[in-house]
Amino acid sequence: MFGMLTETQAQQEERLLDEEEKIAPTAIYDLELLRECKSSRRRWKFFCVLVFILTFTSVAQLYLSLSEFKNQLLITTLNRVKSAELTKDIDIIPIHSHNDEWRRLPLYDALKVGAQSVEADIWYFDSDPETIFVGHNKVFLSSKWNLDDMYLNPLFSLIGQNNIAKRFEDENVSTRRNGIFYNNLHQTLYFYLDIKSNGEKTMAALEDKLSHFINNEYLSYYDSETDEFVEGPITVIITGNYPYDFIVSKTKRFFFIDAPLFKFKDDEELAKYNHSSISLASSASLYELTESRRALGGVSGLSESQVETISSYIDIAHNNDIKVRVWETPSWPIRTRNEVWKQLITLGVDTLNVDDLYAATTFF
Repeated sequence: MFGMLTETQAQQEERLLDEEEKIAPTAIYDLELLRECKSSRRRWKFFCVLVFILTFTSVAQLYLSLSEFKNQLLITTLNRVKSAELTKDIDIIPIHSHNDEWRRLPLYDALKVGAQSVEADIWYFDSDPETIFVGHNKVFLSSKWNLDDMYLNPLFSLIGQNNIAKRFEDENVSTRRNGIFYNNLHQTLYFYLDIKSNGEKTMAALEDKLSHFINNEYLSYYDSETDEFVEGPITVIITGNYPYDFIVSKTKRFFFIDAPLFKFKDDEELAKYNHSSISLASSASLYELTESRRALGGVSGLSESQVETISSYIDIAHNNDIKVRVWETPSWPIRTRNEVWKQLITLGVDTLNVDDLYAATTFF
């Protein structure tokens, strides 16, 4: 059997050789040409793939560069915005721009609707002592998004524009600096800074950053020696990882603490946050006050029990001349969110904590 297979294979090979001898030279040339074409097609495909990868990489780099340029151009342009153009004919409303740095135009979007309170999350690191970063999540921090460019420089410019006329006044007469809002120059802007990093180190860096605001009398302050509170164009309120002892140790305090509202039923805790000397405002999440993150009344908003509980905390705060804000309330469904907002306004919260600025304006 093995021998037969071998003989058969030999006969097939002989026939193939005979057939190859019969092939015309032009046919052999055509076969070689075909092989060359196939090889060229493979090289061409490789070349096309390489060009595509290089082009895609270049376009991606160009997009990132343009995005960075766009961000820098936006910051530069906004820093030239006139205070009168931004806030003229805008009614000031008691809403708090929560996580303001997430907005398309941080600070400006809030001021444009008349929000009297703005909050930014801040971080400080020893590795970059000249920068206070702005951002909610540490993973996404960037030196391009910093406190100077996003908030301090624009605020200083806007307030400066509204105080040019001070040169026409008597230098011997002490007058309060004008604020940001065109329609009410004596309205302070509550500027919340939510410290996400080390409290004392961040506060030390913050004091340095705000020194020119202090020197120009742009900040509200409390003088413990005269027991006097003086309101300025901006009132800075520290929340998050605030260093309590560091702040209250100052004889002249330019920073106030966002007091923990949910602790106000403890007299000892309440005593730590005296109005105007330490805390002007307090806040707590819905969960901290009611032990529920949901509006238990469903589409009707807060339940009667939740309303009663929140009302009791508001009464304590107001009896001590401390403002109230409740955060982390339901954002969905919209009907429930709106009902909760209405209930909180009726209960007497001083500032409505909001993420949707434009929706909130319809309630005032």
